[in-house]
Amino acid sequence: MLWLIVTILSYLLFSVVALVDKYLLKGSIPSPHIYSFYVGIFGIFSLVLIPFGFLSIPGFEQIILALLAGAVSIFALFAFYSALQKFEVSRAVPAIGGILPLFTLVLVFIFSGGKEILGTYEILAFVFLISGSVLITLKKEKLITLKSIQLSVLAAFLFSLTFVLSKFVYLEQPFWSGFIWMRLGAFLAGVCFLFTKQVRAELFTKRVSFKRKTGGIFLGNQVLGGSAFILQNWAIALVPLGFLAFVNALEGIKYVFLLVFAIFFSFKFPQILKEEISNKIIFQKLFAILLITIGLLILALGGAPPQAEKITWGINFSQKHVQDLGLNWQECYLSLLDDLEVKNIKLLTHWDLIEIEQGKYNFEDLDWQIRTAEEKGVKLLLVLGRKTGRWPECHIPEWAKDLDKKQQEERVLKLIEKTVLNYRDNISIITWQVENEPFFIFGECPETDEEFVKKEIDLVKSLDSSRQIIISDSGEFSFWIRAARLGDMVGTTMYLKTWFTPAFLNKWQRFKHLGKYVSTPLPPSFYWTKAQIIKNLFNKKVICVELQAEPWGPYLLYDSPLEEQEKTMDLEQFRKNIEFAKNTGLDEFYLWGAEWWYWLKTEKNQSQIWQEAKLLFINR
Repeated sequence: MLWLIVTILSYLLFSVVALVDKYLLKGSIPSPHIYSFYVGIFGIFSLVLIPFGFLSIPGFEQIILALLAGAVSIFALFAFYSALQKFEVSRAVPAIGGILPLFTLVLVFIFSGGKEILGTYEILAFVFLISGSVLITLKKEKLITLKSIQLSVLAAFLFSLTFVLSKFVYLEQPFWSGFIWMRLGAFLAGVCFLFTKQVRAELFTKRVSFKRKTGGIFLGNQVLGGSAFILQNWAIALVPLGFLAFVNALEGIKYVFLLVFAIFFSFKFPQILKEEISNKIIFQKLFAILLITIGLLILALGGAPPQAEKITWGINFSQKHVQDLGLNWQECYLSLLDDLEVKNIKLLTHWDLIEIEQGKYNFEDLDWQIRTAEEKGVKLLLVLGRKTGRWPECHIPEWAKDLDKKQQEERVLKLIEKTVLNYRDNISIITWQVENEPFFIFGECPETDEEFVKKEIDLVKSLDSSRQIIISDSGEFSFWIRAARLGDMVGTTMYLKTWFTPAFLNKWQRFKHLGKYVSTPLPPSFYWTKAQIIKNLFNKKVICVELQAEPWGPYLLYDSPLEEQEKTMDLEQFRKNIEFAKNTGLDEFYLWGAEWWYWLKTEKNQSQIWQEAKLLFINR
């Protein structure tokens, strides 16, 4: 979905260019011929990229195709500027905005031999985006006329042809090389305007010259327009062929930006731009923005992500949680490794089990878990820090609870140092995770301090630079930006049916009953889309470190009766969660609830989920 982000950024810049164009076309550059001529001529400046090795020499057909695409873009601009000059913007723009994506859709279908067809979600998003784009530019008292529609259709067709030809250029050539060849085509088209009497008269006979101020604005606007144009071309290169029409359909976003700018200038600088803004117009614009927003959401979240070819399945394990369930934690651990044949474990460490007394570290139990994993060929993701998962999330020893913030953080850093030094030479540990969802407000924990998390990460890296560090964050309530900035990998959570308590009450278990059961309305593509954004912006991988596979009710698991537990997790829900996970497109999941499966099997004589999980791990 990087193409979507790039497209939106390009339309942000285009909106600024449009404001300046509106001023220039009214003032010192009234002729579309002259304007198109200069835009085309500026294509020659793409040659400055050649010494940097950006130009390659493709086959003759590809050169002709690229030159043609560039030339058509200038003729499309000429038709567009002519429509703006002869008819009001409110008549020409809605027509072009509505017709252009349809032309692109048809041309893609034809050029692809009928192979590129939009699915149901994509068609729905397409309709919303076009409707919003037309509505945001339409004025009822200035409806589209037959004369305006004729020129608008021509401009829309030429723009559409430009987009499709450009896409086929980028399918065969590197981006910058294809871009240079197309700009040369635009230059040749610009030169063609010299052969018209009108242009020759205006350029040579009338000796039209720009005022210094106007000329500077024009040149600056061309630089900005060039940047927007490069971004739009990059979006064309990135977008799948079947989705090319969406680059056109998203143009309504430009008018959303224009509306914001218009409101700002109307109130702050009315001498520069005064926009008529009535309640009726505001309602129309807001409704159009709503349509565009719905279209964007459907486009981003509606489609089905590609399933990973191979998925790694693992579990979370907490010694403390097994003990809270009243079970023998070693027997549970061995059963998970031997019977379920689990080969990937996210192992939770708990400060209050390791440093019961200040300065006295007891790694005996953790040693056994890691040594046993190594003997059985199990890969471990070891969680470090104060907030490591399982209630109360932050496992602070009694002696440390009364320390001030600085003192407690110093002890946490010492704990991390001891733990990493103790296990950094163990081959079963493949990744460190620093804290568990440090930026998500949940549990009985001190206030999150990003600077302290950075200190923890820096400490781990200084002690062991060979392993990556995972920073996890909420799958449902975060976009993972901070986690991606700090960590080498991003860990997300995935909970589908839970007892929901308002965030400000999450810190206190005694208020847990103030909520209700909810199922997530989020589709699998929600996680896939965010993962692609993280991948493209930060080049970081996203894995699921907590996939719900146990109940989440109003009370702690070991305080809830079985019938209450089954409201959020049973065999059917377990299967649904696994299927949901597969459809997110992610390829690594650590199930949250293995200790509970063991409790069900041994204490309640219910082994259905255990057996279902066994199939998952054996058939991995």
